Amino acid sequence: MESMLFVRAGNGNELVDDFVRSGLVAVGWSKFGDLSSVKSAADLERMLLRTYPDGVNASGRPAKLYAEIVHFALEAKPGDLVVTADGRRRRLIVGMIDGPYEFRPEQPLSSGGEPYRHTLPVSWTFAVARDKEGPQSFPETRQRRKTAFWLGSDTASAIMSAPRMSLAAHPEAPPRKSAAPYPQPMAEAPVANGADALQAWLDQNERLAEVLPSEELAARAAAANPNPRRVESNGATFVRDSFVAAFAKQLARGVCDLCAQPAPFHSMNRRPYLESHHVQWLSRDGRDALDNAVALCPNCHRRMHVRDEQADIEKLQRKIAARP
Repeated sequence: MESMLFVRAGNGNELVDDFVRSGLVAVGWSKFGDLSSVKSAADLERMLLRTYPDGVNASGRPAKLYAEIVHFALEAKPGDLVVTADGRRRRLIVGMIDGPYEFRPEQPLSSGGEPYRHTLPVSWTFAVARDKEGPQSFPETRQRRKTAFWLGSDTASAIMSAPRMSLAAHPEAPPRKSAAPYPQPMAEAPVANGADALQAWLDQNERLAEVLPSEELAARAAAANPNPRRVESNGATFVRDSFVAAFAKQLARGVCDLCAQPAPFHSMNRRPYLESHHVQWLSRDGRDALDNAVALCPNCHRRMHVRDEQADIEKLQRKIAARP
């Protein structure tokens, strides 16, 4: 889940239920056949010039349509986030691409009389409300002339920080695909594979956990074992709970719990970069639980481990106590 691709669900978002029911996003470009064998943007550009001569600008270069084809068929990868608009219910639906581009010639979806045969498989995970105005209007997602494009980091961050709604009530929501990237139970942590492998697993599991709907993430975090396992391998590593760390970041909404400043930059997955921190360190028998976990900018995180000042600890404890 490294980027967030917006894909319009048909000319008027009328295919949104089909997207959710079928576990995919799809686009038209009916003159193109299967693009799965196209490996480079240059090859796709040459194909576009032959197939869509009306999509060429005055300089002889492909118009903006070309960029949309590249975004969808070449750039989007499994693990990237994808979002589509549900205009009727006034919300956005967010999922994760869980497989490569696929051409579906049989029984394609259709919008405006055009078959939508170019697809990406998606595991839909949650929805967020979209207002006509205000902080949750997400204006970048209302560009009617665009079909598939990467959202800017600010919009992607706003969507990921917005209150999440479960898709369980969606009339077309299918069961979660078992093959989709999904955070693993903490009991599956590879504690026998060495500290480096364990840390890599914990980091990846936390990234996957961050995409869960708020209700599910809160429940998984609340069920965490507050007494983490300690693994000795060239130094101690604690099996910190991925769901506690991810939910602490979600509660922070992109703002450091100590200095109250926005995250200093966005990570490669286009989210505000914060780090989870245990106020009472795990090495000092601190609990691996929501009542001991916060989200800090890298500078404040280092400050807590270098200075370890009681005033900062008390400030973070007050922050935790003030949570809804």
